[in-house]
Amino acid sequence: MSQHRRPPRWIAPLISWATIVIGVSIPGDDLTGVSSGMGEIGHAAGFLIFAATLVFWRTRIDRVVIALLIGGAVLSELIQLAVPGRVPSLSDVAIDLAGAALAILVIAVCRRPDGTR
Repeated sequence: MSQHRRPPRWIAPLISWATIVIGVSIPGDDLTGVSSGMGEIGHAAGFLIFAATLVFWRTRIDRVVIALLIGGAVLSELIQLAVPGRVPSLSDVAIDLAGAALAILVIAVCRRPDGTR
């Protein structure tokens, strides 16, 4: 009988980060059909998911999670320097971090007083 192994805990944050990188790597000309506001929703949602998976991976909200979120938001914008038709934006960094903050707030509110989920 074969035993099924659970994937390592870090795989979910890695997949969510890869999804963000792929999303910001789409050339700007391919985004002409995206309605106004959808890009901002995508930024916030992507980092909401990224934050949730980081907290799951670390099992707590700590300096590592915060540093990875800030670094990830800045890096996702810097990647756009190499993508034709894309331009990095400080407002997108703020939107990314707002999505992450929402995830952290929800997790903090939903946790039990002893810190468990």
